[in-house]
Amino acid sequence: MPSFDAPPTAPRGMLPHQSTYSPPNTGINGLQTRPRAVLPHQSTFNPPNAGINAPTTATLPQRPRAVSSVPSNVSTSSIADSTHNPHYRAQSIPADSGYISAHGSHDPHGGNGINAAHSFQTLSVEDEANDARARARDFAGNRFNGQRNGQRSGRGSSHNIQRNQPQSVVRESRGAYDRGSYNRNDPAVGFDNRMDGRAHDMRRHRDGGAQDQRNNRGNRGDHSRDSRGNNNLAPRAVGVDVELPEQSSNAVNGKILKLPTRTSENNSCYSRITVFTNHFEVQSLPCIDIFQYDIRVTGDPRRSGGYLDESEIKQCSPSMVRKVMENPEIKSILGNGFVFDGVSIGWSTEKLPFPVDPFRYRLELPGSRPGRKFGCNIDISCTGKLSTDPFIKWLRNESCRTTSLDDVADFSKEEQIEICLKFLNALLRADPAKRFMSGHGNKSTAYFHRTPETTSGLTSSNRVLEAWRGFYQNIAVRFGKLTVNVDTITAAFIKPGIIFLDAICGLANINVLQPGDVYHADPQRLREIMRKFIGVGFQVKHIQEGPKKDLVRRVMRLTQHGASRETFSKRRFDKDPVTGEETVTMETISVEDYYRQQYNIILRFPQLPMVVCRKEGKYPLELCYVADGERWTEALKGKHTSDFTKFATAPPCVRKDQIAENVKVIGWNKQRVLKEFGVSVNPAFMQVEANVLKPVIPIYQTGTEYQGLKVPGRWNLGFKTFCKAQSVTQWGLMYFPGAPRTRRSDNELKRLTRMCCTEFRKYGLQMPPGPTITSVCDPQGDISRHILELLLKIQTQTKARPNLLVFLLECEQKDLYAQIKRICDTKLGIASQCMLANSAIKDDRDKSAGQYFGNIAMKVNIKLGGINALIEDPILNGRPTLVIGCEASYPNPSQLRLVPPPPAFVALSANYDLHCAQFSAVTDSQDPLDQKIVHFSPMAQELFTRYKKQTSREPERVIYFRDGLSEGGYGSELRTELEELKKLTNAPITVVLCIKRHHTRFFPGPGENGDRMGNIFPGTVVENGNGKDIFLVAHIALKGTVRPTRYVAVYDDNKLSAGQFQELCHNLCYGYGRATMAVSMVPPVYYARLACERARLHMENNVKLDDGSPGMSTLPQTHRNIQYSMWWQ
Repeated sequence: MPSFDAPPTAPRGMLPHQSTYSPPNTGINGLQTRPRAVLPHQSTFNPPNAGINAPTTATLPQRPRAVSSVPSNVSTSSIADSTHNPHYRAQSIPADSGYISAHGSHDPHGGNGINAAHSFQTLSVEDEANDARARARDFAGNRFNGQRNGQRSGRGSSHNIQRNQPQSVVRESRGAYDRGSYNRNDPAVGFDNRMDGRAHDMRRHRDGGAQDQRNNRGNRGDHSRDSRGNNNLAPRAVGVDVELPEQSSNAVNGKILKLPTRTSENNSCYSRITVFTNHFEVQSLPCIDIFQYDIRVTGDPRRSGGYLDESEIKQCSPSMVRKVMENPEIKSILGNGFVFDGVSIGWSTEKLPFPVDPFRYRLELPGSRPGRKFGCNIDISCTGKLSTDPFIKWLRNESCRTTSLDDVADFSKEEQIEICLKFLNALLRADPAKRFMSGHGNKSTAYFHRTPETTSGLTSSNRVLEAWRGFYQNIAVRFGKLTVNVDTITAAFIKPGIIFLDAICGLANINVLQPGDVYHADPQRLREIMRKFIGVGFQVKHIQEGPKKDLVRRVMRLTQHGASRETFSKRRFDKDPVTGEETVTMETISVEDYYRQQYNIILRFPQLPMVVCRKEGKYPLELCYVADGERWTEALKGKHTSDFTKFATAPPCVRKDQIAENVKVIGWNKQRVLKEFGVSVNPAFMQVEANVLKPVIPIYQTGTEYQGLKVPGRWNLGFKTFCKAQSVTQWGLMYFPGAPRTRRSDNELKRLTRMCCTEFRKYGLQMPPGPTITSVCDPQGDISRHILELLLKIQTQTKARPNLLVFLLECEQKDLYAQIKRICDTKLGIASQCMLANSAIKDDRDKSAGQYFGNIAMKVNIKLGGINALIEDPILNGRPTLVIGCEASYPNPSQLRLVPPPPAFVALSANYDLHCAQFSAVTDSQDPLDQKIVHFSPMAQELFTRYKKQTSREPERVIYFRDGLSEGGYGSELRTELEELKKLTNAPITVVLCIKRHHTRFFPGPGENGDRMGNIFPGTVVENGNGKDIFLVAHIALKGTVRPTRYVAVYDDNKLSAGQFQELCHNLCYGYGRATMAVSMVPPVYYARLACERARLHMENNVKLDDGSPGMSTLPQTHRNIQYSMWWQ
């Protein structure tokens, strides 16, 4: 693994055995170099000031700072001129000379203003790279293939860019930048805030940019003020100390990105504060021509009857493409300034000197066997120039408009915008991908580095699984700015180097001492865990030489039998003792015998299944070692989750320091590729303006806290009665005992039923008189029969049908819980409530018992159709309003590999009363690969029918909250669902997108401490550019750093103002039925999410969904008796 500290780098073109060399024409015997990838038939370019045709540049004004003396053997005029020559490349100054240019240190690869000590370090290059470069220079004479054969696959057409794009954005002058929103001269602002003018092109310097720069240095005033006279916010470095250079490190190839500062659109908020966010502003974008290339890597066609079959040409896999692009030969051809997006697009600051376009290069890599070669063709074609001017114009328009359904994450009409975002993300990935272990695929935005400080073994898994802490980095348009989002992330990995068999036994809690220990274990449980290793990469150690020695293989499937029974055909070479002729015969041999004869390995567990890899290679579990960086794709459960959460969660102050440390490790100001392309990022946390909304007061029948909540976002249930308390006609208790020593006595069960009746009546629930009927049943028996017997017993003794059944469990049993809910929800139509014995059976004097039964009473009341509390909101209570929440739950990646995969579940929930307090839900299952909700229209129609039936009115306003979509792909789905809603009603519709899966975090601003956990206060709203695209923190985080929820009104026929929209989302979070605190997501979406999980339990073979068996094709619906209740609680 590479270390966090990047290896020292040298100027492009320097080899390990070479010393630093001087620029040409300096008067010393320095090396004369030619530009990158110059072909033999091409001439080298003229060095600076070499002739009358050499490009002329203006001289930058001298920086007023102390500089070291120039060595006598270096020509200062040549150095100064080369600093401004955009064609000057691959020239260096001795790093130990102590020389700093009078115009700021220069980068020989593009004239970047950086420190000389950072620019001219030594590059670690393998010795064989010398031969690779030599071959790359000589390949042109005999390896040009001309045009590629056959028609291209069409991939490149989607990336074509018009050549010679008009410059639609005028580069701003230095004086215009001086009227920015913060003071760049303040040393606490951060290094990228003090621009020195080098980010502009040379014409700006000749036309007055130099004079602006001199005038700018004289400005040492306070923070700039906007047109209203308000002090604007200056991003400041916070958290751990970040080493910042003394001056800005903007490249001469970049231009300053100046976007207008947005102001809040909500003028009716409770108060306004300033908060920090983990976004870092991009301050300059490229101002040079960027050449875009389409790259296609294909393998050699297969041979059929001794001839090449051109129809068998296939695109190489992403891992092979990454291996090819990292080859020294390809790097020499493309140059160090080439950036690849990991799939098919690349960018360069110079036009690659290929004689033909498209150009094909033939590359041969070592094959899987000695003496064999893997041949591939790299087709490179220039698709045009990429200009950032249209992108900057789009950014300026984005900062002045609201988000609509037509343009939300949909750049199909603006292809250049999408390409620019891909380009910027590729730039950000270029350096971290070399130093850290990336996540999934070539385009991952997550990076990890396994160290003792960033790794923790999960004890509940016997340390087979480990939690790795890394960082997330991605380009984003947030808060009216172009930013880089950096966050701390944690993921589960399999311990590198552990044997497959040890890992499986560790997860199954089997202590392997003898082979019999495995044989006597639960074979079903072992095979379930073995299936979880499908797709995991591994290595073997019995192969000691050859290309396969370090090969990482990947599990495709498991064998049905062990090595003792699995056989294959092997060629046997014999020599005739008389004639001496060699004969070849085929023999059948078992895998166990093969390893004994070939490698002298005696397998200890020949009866266990083996893993099967590509090309049907079979390997015993005891010989497979987990490769480095293998993610655990299964969902963590039980104690694994708690162990993982303890390591992953961190208080806000700690998380903020971790992010600051990640920014320091990333080191944007030290990345050569960013400087060469002219991109600079401010390493200081952004400061943004936030609104704080007034806490909502929930209204109860009695005990409402009209004077205000003592703690915002939280209140006490004591001495309160529910707004609409329901009646329990009859009820029964069923007890499932555990081990004999933990069996509860009859007296304990009687005390439990007595406490239920007493505590429920405190909150207004009406309980029947007389003793409660109880039943003790075997949890391993027929659960359906036991419940029917209890139901019949209650009806016989009380002459009434019960509407509530309470189940007492000794411990959490998922299978038993699923059976109870499936029977009561779909077959009997009776509300059910499960309780744990350790929590429910307590002494009457235990104060925690009252809180526990209060929580149970809230759940029971809404399951029976009651209302616990009401929320006052002018939008919800003004006109009849239907609030709909939607959630779609899809299988995890490991489940999608199953054949067939389990289904996806969707749920819609909506209120059926005029107070938006009583909700019902409908659920459905569908194909897991279908991103659209197939039966959306009939599901929504059912909710409209229930609303009209209960209120006798049509809704006059519809608000639709949609969850389950990522930030990047929700245009078509939302558009389809909106069209279906319009067919069902004539009422105005507002469509709100809810996004919880993001990496934006907020921290208290300067001088603020936050709540007792250090988080920002509940009710904080940060506008993401406009008042109806917001990040809302409505809840209190019980542990860790609070995560805001993003709400985006992408369609609004109701014409809500910014204040109305923010208060609507905030007030709804106080109306969650079973809690005495605000929740992080609006309840309609929260209810739909819980209904999805309950629908998963309703599948008859739900237990097999997690171990690989396919799910049912149809989903049983809930019983009509409980349709108008929150049965999913």
